[in-house]
Amino acid sequence: MNFMTVSVKKEGDKVVVDEGTFTLVPTAEQQKYLAEYVGKEVYFGVRPEDLTFAEAPASENNMQMKVSNKEPLGAETHLFLASKNQSVVARVLASSKGDFKIGETVNFVPAMDRCKFFVKNPEDLSKEINICEKDKISAPWLKNAITGEVGYKVAIGSEIKK
Repeated sequence: MNFMTVSVKKEGDKVVVDEGTFTLVPTAEQQKYLAEYVGKEVYFGVRPEDLTFAEAPASENNMQMKVSNKEPLGAETHLFLASKNQSVVARVLASSKGDFKIGETVNFVPAMDRCKFFVKNPEDLSKEINICEKDKISAPWLKNAITGEVGYKVAIGSEIKK
């Protein structure tokens, strides 16, 4: 999974995430959870296979980046892409485009419904780390045999927070 640092902002009635080079609009459900992080930085996670190549810039959620390297693998190619601030890997089918050139500016659109957001700031680590799925995570097998508590634990220094 690719991880990028983004700033959560409010634009009109929408919550958006700003990478510095591009702005993305999360799904309505993601916006509901991200609202409490407005003014903060979070990690945006997107898998290489969830980035779709677009011939022309998309009207919304367009990630315009430069190809910094490429790895042809037969039926697919891994593209190493760079914004002004960060880099990601995208997986594209060999038939997506004739040939990607190093240094070329390309457009990708993330499948926002499959993207993840994670806390970044230490003061937020007492909350669920996966921001938009805190109400969906059900992991009864993570039950602590000693305390009986269920869930993830995050160690911060010598202190353990839930």
